[in-house]
Amino acid sequence: MSKISFVTGGTGFIGGFLVRMLIAKGHTVRILSRSAAQNIDKAQNSFGNTVEIIGGDLFDNNALRKGLDGADFVFHMAAKVGDYGPKEEFYRVNVDGTKCLLDACEDIGTENLHRFIYLSSNAVIGMKRKTVTDETAPYSNSGGHYGISKGMAERMVLKRCLESDFPGVIIRPSVVYGPGSPNWVMRPLGLMKAGKMGYVDGGRGRCWHVYVENVIDAVMLAATCDDAPGEIFTICDNDGSTTWKEYFTKLAICAGYSTDAKNLPKFVAMSVGRGMYWLNRGFGIKPVLTPMGVGILTSSTGVSIEKAKSVLGFEPKVALDEGMRLVGVWYKDEGIG
Repeated sequence: MSKISFVTGGTGFIGGFLVRMLIAKGHTVRILSRSAAQNIDKAQNSFGNTVEIIGGDLFDNNALRKGLDGADFVFHMAAKVGDYGPKEEFYRVNVDGTKCLLDACEDIGTENLHRFIYLSSNAVIGMKRKTVTDETAPYSNSGGHYGISKGMAERMVLKRCLESDFPGVIIRPSVVYGPGSPNWVMRPLGLMKAGKMGYVDGGRGRCWHVYVENVIDAVMLAATCDDAPGEIFTICDNDGSTTWKEYFTKLAICAGYSTDAKNLPKFVAMSVGRGMYWLNRGFGIKPVLTPMGVGILTSSTGVSIEKAKSVLGFEPKVALDEGMRLVGVWYKDEGIG
């Protein structure tokens, strides 16, 4: 009998890669898809008849119970992601939505649930790190509404683990890139295509990237490792030796764009980012820069993956050059450029 996996956020960037991996491993996959026709159409177009699509959202208890019924694994990938936007949206989806899913798990019973994987983010420890950090670093409020809300959701999952032997695991990826990545592929490529690409502080900040399939490898390891429940695992590709200039240069080359870019000193970029952030708050103008984005692009410190290596046996398989090659192939095949 195949394992049953219930996935929230299965039509998103990372969630889509996970669903395809689960299908390849022979799982019976259920996807929670918001019941609007276009969202269900997206799921059907992505996966066809290879998955069961459950119409509803994280606040639809009937849909959650249907997805959870008899499930062996729950992969909670759905989230409000971004470096700007209304505070209420981040808290509603990332905090309240996660609580609804956890409550539904409790209501239906978790005796047969093997694992609950929560996909979080390194934004929970903020943008002001001064040394390489691991899973013991304290939560921070410098990761914006996104980081704060994801941290609150993490603590809810961990609390359930402590109180009731809930089989929850938290995966914290760093900067996730790959074919279709909205923030770290599509957004900068759009600026490159328009001739508006720029570096902050000369691109000297360190890029703690992780290729999307490496994230999925970590998720699958956490789903089967007996020592994973109740733990947090930081996931990254490298030791921070890649600068943002190197990352964006490789990205431009893989897509066939010019590597030329303007430069903004950090203090100028932060001033511009703050101004754009407030223009977005007041008038809905989409910002090119935000304070959180500037923090990411100028950070010189990153994260350790030693715990994921020692406990899960995680090793990043796709290096940056190969990841960029795959991005370039996808970009050209899609005819986006």
